[in-house]
Amino acid sequence: MRRWLPDDPYPCAETEDWPDEPEGESPPTGEQLRQLGALVSEARSLARRLEIAPGPQHPAAEVVPVDVGRDVSQASYRAAALAPLGPLDRYEVLCTPGAGQRLAVAHRVVADAVEFLKARIELGTG
Repeated sequence: MRRWLPDDPYPCAETEDWPDEPEGESPPTGEQLRQLGALVSEARSLARRLEIAPGPQHPAAEVVPVDVGRDVSQASYRAAALAPLGPLDRYEVLCTPGAGQRLAVAHRVVADAVEFLKARIELGTG
């Protein structure tokens, strides 16, 4: 975001693209992307069991497994948008430079969310 514009009739801003930083590591595999999609789906399912809003409501994602896609950059952003994450975890994913690094952070925070939600179900603290 370059600067905020007048709030008439709603907040607007001048923005610029924020390209991913180049990375020297090999790109994530299709299997890693599928694993992330499965984690996001599991987290959303657990959140529904606890009657917690599982992130932004996307009707198609509610009834079918989440496919984060084949593009690493988009997959990391989709995971951050669809998973039931707290604001700090979501912010950590979105601020991580580089698609591969962001995907790794997304995988970690979604896996942590799954463990947390499972513990809440086990302990009956839903």
